Amino acid sequence: MSEDFKKKFDDVLNKIKRELDSIAKRIDEYLEKGEIYRAYRIWRDAVLDSLKMLRNALNTLGEEFKDIKFSEDDLNNIAKYTREGIREIVDKLEEIGNRIRELRGRGYLWIWFDLKPIKDLFQEVAEEVNVTMDGVLSHVEKFISSLEKAFEDTGRRASQVVSVRIKEKDLELIDRLVEVGIFRSRSEAVAFFTRRGIESSKDWIEKALEHAKKIKELQEAIRREIGGEEGEEDKENQGKP
Repeated sequence: MSEDFKKKFDDVLNKIKRELDSIAKRIDEYLEKGEIYRAYRIWRDAVLDSLKMLRNALNTLGEEFKDIKFSEDDLNNIAKYTREGIREIVDKLEEIGNRIRELRGRGYLWIWFDLKPIKDLFQEVAEEVNVTMDGVLSHVEKFISSLEKAFEDTGRRASQVVSVRIKEKDLELIDRLVEVGIFRSRSEAVAFFTRRGIESSKDWIEKALEHAKKIKELQEAIRREIGGEEGEEDKENQGKP
């Protein structure tokens, strides 16, 4: 019967892994563009979503198998198998997070766990005299809750550091500079203003935006003029025999 549990748990793990593979590709695309904070937020959401899926799946499996009499060996095998499955997901999440953390100048992105090592947590299950399915899933639930809290704290701390470095209104200003083409990416602009300071660059920023606005207006005027001339030529050509 423990094989039935493993098969259904595998289905959940494989679904999460497929989701993470897709998310990893999106994150790599943002990293290539230099949009590191956006990549971080996608990663953090993926962490919490994955843990939520694990929790819901284990709750469902717990209800499904709660009335079944498992041997102590079966329960210990389930605990071990569940541990390894969760470890695979956490390793995958950590691997993606490390891609973000390792980028130069982004030391405020890190992965932090405030919990017992996985092996210690599940050792408690093996040491219980009266091992039950509820007991196994209860320990797993504590483990996932600890992971969720750790990642939520990570996100809160990272957001606090980001907000200390650059205010939200300044980030909006930076995005405008990126939009008009003065910087190639937000990260490039952030790196520039981290060195120079946004407040001391206000006059320069306003002038840059004003010049960019004029250039954009000129480009649009030229496009309209070119479009108008092409339209006139088409009319003339249509009128010729």
